[in-house]
Amino acid sequence: MFGASLIDRSMMDLISDTFNAAMAITNVFVLVLLSRTVLEVYHDYLDQKRRGKEEPVFHKSALSDSEGVTEWDD
Repeated sequence: MFGASLIDRSMMDLISDTFNAAMAITNVFVLVLLSRTVLEVYHDYLDQKRRGKEEPVFHKSALSDSEGVTEWDD
């Protein structure tokens, strides 16, 4: 905030836009890396719904590579 009061508004807009673009690029990169895992979980969810399960539950055994998964237990 203090720095923004010392420089021109157009320069502050440029700096802000640059950092926002950097964050967006990083987020897109991470989304691409996670897309395979997300699709596996989504397909498991749909399969459970098709089998008539009213409240599908995620089990990490549904993933092809569950190494590093610490939030869910089977």
